Amino acid sequence: MIYSLKDVAVGNLEETKERLMKVVELDSTSKRHRYAKEGVRYFNNDNDILYEEQYYYDNEGNKCVDETKKNNRLAHNFYGLLVKQKVGYLLGKPMNFNSTNKEVNKIISDILGDKWNITVQELLKNASNKGDEWVYCYIDENGEFDYTICPTEQIIPLYNNGFKQILEGVIRYYEVVSLEGKSILAVELWTQNEVRYFKLDENDLQLVDTKPHFNINGVGYSFGVVPFVQFKNNEELTTDLSLVKELIDNYDKVTSGLANDLEEIQDSIYVLKGYQGTDSS
Repeated sequence: MIYSLKDVAVGNLEETKERLMKVVELDSTSKRHRYAKEGVRYFNNDNDILYEEQYYYDNEGNKCVDETKKNNRLAHNFYGLLVKQKVGYLLGKPMNFNSTNKEVNKIISDILGDKWNITVQELLKNASNKGDEWVYCYIDENGEFDYTICPTEQIIPLYNNGFKQILEGVIRYYEVVSLEGKSILAVELWTQNEVRYFKLDENDLQLVDTKPHFNINGVGYSFGVVPFVQFKNNEELTTDLSLVKELIDNYDKVTSGLANDLEEIQDSIYVLKGYQGTDSS
């Protein structure tokens, strides 16, 4: 689903809050979120096979978990290996930025700093697992430009039209836990000039504060653009897992089933009937 800033930010604050909650609710239950979580799971070798159960049907036809049957769950981390190889192949060596203008090269190097090579490897890994990942740019407490990775699960981009030409806004939402242990949904609405902070309290989204993008010596400033940058895995925003998941699941099931069969054979009891020529002793 593609959203625009006009779909969310309207003149009326109450309607804006209602639209924000509706968009957040739709996004949190979307296929995008499910596929992103799935990609991260498989990268960490948390495959579907680990949740497989053995079943039987009782006399009434009810499906029941069979606790007596062998249930080997052999997960293979082929996917994690593929992503690590991809990152190593593309970014095993530091990235070089070249321009005919040497001053531009120096500015880029100074802005990105030494941490860029580590950050971009993490970006590629996350984008491969999730379909895309985001970088948040900000001004730190010393007045210096800096950046950090922001999980795509927290981001809903808002464009100027259905062709995704200009990023006019970003909704960022995430859970925070208070000192009392209470989980609270925080929602941020970023535009090109400001950010509005909301929190969900008792099913009511409340506006907490409105601020500029950053402050220097007590004076507020904005970047003039939304300070989030998207890094796509591909134009379709699909995960690398989508290409190999069925093969991995099939391999997990076959090897787990074979292990079950081998163990059950060891527990088999053979009964000889009609054996002639000797007694049972």
